[in-house]
Amino acid sequence: MGDDNMGFFDFEHGKLMLNVTNKCNFYCAMCVPVRDKGRSTLTKKEAFNVADFAIGKKFHFVEVSGGEPFLVDYTVDLIEKLCYGNITFVQLITNGALITNRDIDRLKGLPNLHVTFSLHGTGDTHDRITTKKGAFEKADHNLRQMADSGVNVALNTVIQKSNYHSIYDIYTYFSDIPYEWHGLTPVEMHLPLEQSEIQIPPESVDEVEKAIIQIRESAEAKGKVVYLPEKMPSYENSNLSLQSKGKKYLHPGFMCSVPRRLLIVYNSGHILPCYHYNWRKYETVLDFRRYDSVESMIMGDDYMNMILKGTGPLGCPGCDTLCYVWDDDFRRKITEPSFMDTTISSTSEYLREEMIKRDPSLLYEIDGIHNINKLKGNRPVYIWGAGRGGILTKRLLKELNIAVSGFIDSDPDKNGIVVSDLTVSSPDLLDKLFNRENSENSPYVVIGSMSAGEIKKLLREKGFKDYKDFQVNERII
Repeated sequence: MGDDNMGFFDFEHGKLMLNVTNKCNFYCAMCVPVRDKGRSTLTKKEAFNVADFAIGKKFHFVEVSGGEPFLVDYTVDLIEKLCYGNITFVQLITNGALITNRDIDRLKGLPNLHVTFSLHGTGDTHDRITTKKGAFEKADHNLRQMADSGVNVALNTVIQKSNYHSIYDIYTYFSDIPYEWHGLTPVEMHLPLEQSEIQIPPESVDEVEKAIIQIRESAEAKGKVVYLPEKMPSYENSNLSLQSKGKKYLHPGFMCSVPRRLLIVYNSGHILPCYHYNWRKYETVLDFRRYDSVESMIMGDDYMNMILKGTGPLGCPGCDTLCYVWDDDFRRKITEPSFMDTTISSTSEYLREEMIKRDPSLLYEIDGIHNINKLKGNRPVYIWGAGRGGILTKRLLKELNIAVSGFIDSDPDKNGIVVSDLTVSSPDLLDKLFNRENSENSPYVVIGSMSAGEIKKLLREKGFKDYKDFQVNERII
């Protein structure tokens, strides 16, 4: 742990995104945190623990958000700590309605602070989106007062069904404010059904694109910085897309650099290395409250090994998003295929050796056998498949010091013969040995056959559970 893992991370070029709460005074349909089940907030001690880690590791960028961070009484204290901790860029994201004059007095003059207001319309449009009457008037007042006090301010507007017809007016209304930038971004295209009513109607996309062109031309004339989509989002026709199992990815997950540079800290106490891979299957690794400190978790071998798995050959298939283009290597991988190919070919063997060196059990992940020691316990192990794949599987298990009790094979001609010093039995043997009421006393099966799909179906019919009672050696299929 500790210094041995420092070379693995590159936080000085990275981001830390701290979500202090999922509580909010608004209920915007496009907001993910507000739709989470349950409401929770990090304690001041927990949030400051994260801030200490960010300062100690010299993060380039730290974002504090919610929910609504001004519902949390320590938010301004936290921002002061980060700004005076020499973080290069501290971003505070707020809906702006709860900010007080005292908050503004404390925030003005803080070094490297940038406050982004989420404003999705003017007047009734914004109030309707936030479901709070009077929300716009308060936020607009606080935005202008903060800008007048010298605080670096910016705006973010989500283009959606309720406001797409007036986005030029929204841009124009705020253009007199000396903001750093105004981002107008379309709502995500792939939303859950309960949120689909906020998507821009397909027949209105042309109208939105015309408004975007109008905004861009006006901004150039006025010298305003606006972030606008080049076109309305649709990855279906992207030349950058990589095809994988019917889904298109802009970026391959293998050897992805983002998890080494990004930390997303949730109000629940969980820390994820990125948004898009299923890291939550490593539940015990991800909750920093289980550890003495954030540092002991992040710099520990468990967290690093989790990232190696997620970015390894059997990990994340890739992203269909552009939200990580701040990362130089990520951006180069989606724009320079030759760089991607060179990176993968030159580092894949290094990655494999690094994984095994750090934790020999990770060999199961690389070579297609997943956590078998933990899953099998003291149960006897059988290999289903007495052909070449079964023999290769036996060789791998021997390398891992796992004894095999025998082969299972559906071919009646193989029943009773000896293959690689082990007796081959028919699947009937599993019926005799398997205890449906207590599988802990039953055999554990590793499938070493190209017919894995059919074998899995047969095992499930016998009562065997995926991974708990059997798994596939994916290296041979």
